[in-house]
Amino acid sequence: MNTLSIQKGLKNGIIKQIEAVEKLLDKGLTKVADGILKGLVKQLQNFPKFLINPSDAKALIQIIETIRASLL
Repeated sequence: MNTLSIQKGLKNGIIKQIEAVEKLLDKGLTKVADGILKGLVKQLQNFPKFLINPSDAKALIQIIETIRASLL
């Protein structure tokens, strides 16, 4: 994530959400993890451009959707 153009506070928030998803998956809570990922996608779609470059948001969304697809 260091190569993406993301405001530092936002970057830390995204990392914390991904870490939470990882912990949930370790516990076998796939549906809850998927819900967090789905919410993260919605957040990325709506963040202002000054917080995250739209192309970077799109790249992250594609990665998250790939992860979500593997959970099903």
